[in-house]
Amino acid sequence: MDEKKIIFKDIKNIEKYINKSYIPIDLKEQIQSTDIVILPIEGFRDYKKPLFPRGTENIYLYLKKNLPPRYKLEIAISDKNYKELSLHYDLIDLGIFMLKELMLPLFLNLLANFAFYKLKLKNNQEKIKLKIILTDKLKLIDFEGSVEDFKLITKGLKKISKNE
Repeated sequence: MDEKKIIFKDIKNIEKYINKSYIPIDLKEQIQSTDIVILPIEGFRDYKKPLFPRGTENIYLYLKKNLPPRYKLEIAISDKNYKELSLHYDLIDLGIFMLKELMLPLFLNLLANFAFYKLKLKNNQEKIKLKIILTDKLKLIDFEGSVEDFKLITKGLKKISKNE
């Protein structure tokens, strides 16, 4: 796997991701103790409101069903403000997720299962995009690559993490 397809960036804090005006106060409090948080895309073209990639609700339901019961999952927006962005091209945007490094292997395994069995990814022409914010390491992991590269993402992330 081409390690350049996974980019690590340092972030200063996670507050900038959760202290948003569109997140209700009670939800902000829940997010603080949530294991996996799905975040929206902000500032897409001229649209200023938060958006989620097409299919986010399906990912949420899949994770909710398949995560062990002790783990909590939230979407960082109120139900009434939830909107999806649907673009038609060969890029499958799985979204932006915030979690602790400890959750990473389980999360990636579930996300890979979702992608390959629910989305039926097989075509090497397709590209996958994914961002993960590691709250305890203050790192942003930005992945964009082929389906084949995505199959190897867990190995690549483990290898890269050990080198940092």
